[in-house]
Parts: sequence; structure tokens; C-alpha cells
Amino acid sequence: MPLDFQIAEDDLGGFTAPAREHLKKAVEQYAVDLIKEANRIEATRNSTDGTTEITQGMVNDAVSSQKQTFGSPKITIWPKILNAVSSALSFIVGMLYDPSSLTNQVNMLIFLGLAALTIIVTTISIMRGS
Repeated sequence: MPLDFQIAEDDLGGFTAPAREHLKKAVEQYAVDLIKEANRIEATRNSTDGTTEITQGMVNDAVSSQKQTFGSPKITIWPKILNAVSSALSFIVGMLYDPSSLTNQVNMLIFLGLAALTIIVTTISIMRGS
């Protein structure tokens, strides 16, 4: 017995015909994904080889699981750039470490400035969760 869904005409007030068709396909795909997730949840909870029984709680868990994927943030390039800059600065600071050249005050200031910048960029990179 197939399930049929209806959406009130008032709710589709500004939708064009192509938009309505796209909405229909998106809702159908969401339903298919929800059914797959509910079946997966049931399979992990069913410890016996008995009949499949998907409960309201399993459907609720599947809905929660599907909602989590909708709210995921878009990944930007900035965390990757921060990681690359952090790595590059760490490499440069390592290359500049030479005890004999650090006796010069200018070299020491450059070294300490780059080391401080490396610490700041690395900390920002870690705090942003990249």
C-alpha cells in the first residue's frame, strides 16, 4: 500500500510549475533516504534474525539523522589556507633557528617575530576547527 502525501495549495503560493516538480522530486528523495536510514537503524538494533519491525522511535531517529545533514556548514577555503600558512611558518621558523646567527639582535627579533606569528596563526587554525 503506497503512501500518498498532499501539500495544501495555499502553501505552494508562489511556486512555478518547474519549482513544484522539483519540490516533488526532492520530497520523494527525502522519503527514500529516510526509509533507508530507518531500515539501517532497525538492522543495527535487531539482534535476532526475526522479522523486520521499524518503530516510531526508529523513524524519529532517522528524521534526526537526516536533519543533521541539512544543517552542516559549508566548507570554505580559509581553514585550508590557515593550515598551509601555519605549516609554512613553522617550517620557516625551523629553518631560521641557528644559535650562532641568533646572537645578532636583528636576526633574533626576526626569529622571535616569526615564532610569535606562527603561534598565533596555529592557534587560530586550531580554534577554528580546521
